[in-house]
Amino acid sequence: MAALSLAQSPSTLRSSRGLRSGAGGLVVLSGLALGEAVTHEGAVETGELQLDVTISHWHDAALTAAARTLDVVASPVVGPLLVALICAVLWWRRATAPAVALATMTAFGWLAASAAKLLLHRERPPMETVHALVRETAADSCPSGHTAFAASFVAGSVLALALAGRSTRGAWLLGIAFVVAVAASRLYLGAHFLGDVVTSVLLVAGLAFAATPFVTTLARRVEARRHG
Repeated sequence: MAALSLAQSPSTLRSSRGLRSGAGGLVVLSGLALGEAVTHEGAVETGELQLDVTISHWHDAALTAAARTLDVVASPVVGPLLVALICAVLWWRRATAPAVALATMTAFGWLAASAAKLLLHRERPPMETVHALVRETAADSCPSGHTAFAASFVAGSVLALALAGRSTRGAWLLGIAFVVAVAASRLYLGAHFLGDVVTSVLLVAGLAFAATPFVTTLARRVEARRHG
């Protein structure tokens, strides 16, 4: 695939990037449209509140421990620190392009989702009604930041492996499972509605698809300068 891309003419590469940007943009817009729709309609009308209440009936010690662990791992403090540590190790081992790709893609998707929170301004699930296990009261429910971080990290990891010439199949399988687990944990903890986590996945997926050629170019340039 890399050899095929290198063999393409500049005009073909520009056209390919344009198509990716357009397709990714449509996915991003669909995510934002979903977020706007569920915010406007309200969680009662969409059935999301009832879903959270139903999930709260499944609370038990093992599931709560797992959900709280994911809450910490994908949190705004621990998550970026873990990514920074991984990138530092990659950089130290001279895997420059993978390190840049992982850091850039993860930050890009996560920060974009954080900005979307300000745009959508959705209220959190009512804590007492959903028997919330975490205290989240700000009007920033959509999109889910934890889910956005998980999806961005997976996108960055897949791209990093591809740039390193490694197989990405395992990363896709484990990554999808990780994103689903984090998304489910947000509903389980009573921190988000279903629309919040779906919006996150759509937003990050669209951004990652559109941004991959640009992040790849950036990573290769940094690598060339460092090792040139």
